[in-house]
Amino acid sequence: MNKTIVKILFAILLPIFINSCSEKDYGGADSSLIPNIDNYKNMFSINVVSDSNYVTFNLNAPDVYPIWSYNDGTSNVVSTTNGLSQIVHPAGTYTVTAKVANKYGISSGSVTLTYTLTKDFIDKNLFKYLCGSTGTSTKQWVWNSTVDGHFGCGPDASNPTGWWSCGANGKAGVGMYDDIFTFGYAGSGLSGAYTYNPGVGGTIYVNAGCSFNPFNAYNPHDNNDYQATVALQNTTWAFKYEGKDLYLTFPANTLVGYVPNIETYNTPKFKILSLTDNKLSMACYNGSIAWKYEFTPKK
Repeated sequence: MNKTIVKILFAILLPIFINSCSEKDYGGADSSLIPNIDNYKNMFSINVVSDSNYVTFNLNAPDVYPIWSYNDGTSNVVSTTNGLSQIVHPAGTYTVTAKVANKYGISSGSVTLTYTLTKDFIDKNLFKYLCGSTGTSTKQWVWNSTVDGHFGCGPDASNPTGWWSCGANGKAGVGMYDDIFTFGYAGSGLSGAYTYNPGVGGTIYVNAGCSFNPFNAYNPHDNNDYQATVALQNTTWAFKYEGKDLYLTFPANTLVGYVPNIETYNTPKFKILSLTDNKLSMACYNGSIAWKYEFTPKK
């Protein structure tokens, strides 16, 4: 078949093909087939496993699929997965908005579902890392002084050494590196015993701007950080989630190796950056400046 014959056949068949694709055949989706949310309101369910905060969203309707919308603690999430499962760490009451959809479109209405978690869920390994086990043991920590960046400050808790990072052994001789931090776990709940030992020197390192009691008497007011004499302190610690961020918290006026400002002294709360068997890295943030603390197990 030569090129001339091909062109003639194409010219003959093209109008026939166009006419066969009439407006009647391709008139668009039928809006009456878009699912009505009222027909599915009783087909949604949320299953919660209270021991693990494991939550599953289900829609028991084979002819449509769900569209879940919710906040996971840090951002808004949209998912079309039926049987969507996740671990939600913080305790609280949560709201989920759901629509239904099929190939014709998405329901104009939605349903709102809620579920409640009665307690924070903490990975058991974190207790083991911090305290030595999930039983009644204790674990001693000290400053990770031989590593660059074990101490420093920055603009926020996500960048706590962005402004200044302490080099290895950069704070030798100022009453920091002989401090001992002891964490114990009683085997239940999300907290345990904590002891701060200021070491053989009996002092804690304090920021130059701290002129409040009980440290002001030791402040030379020369714009330099200073050492303050303190006693051994026995108190408690606790894990606490805020959104997806895990914090190590202490009662007011608990000493944690360096006093950066009055906010951290009055409300000691540290975002955990990393917690393993060999490292505890965390940061406090008062809204203006973050400070990084990195500890390692005492040998």
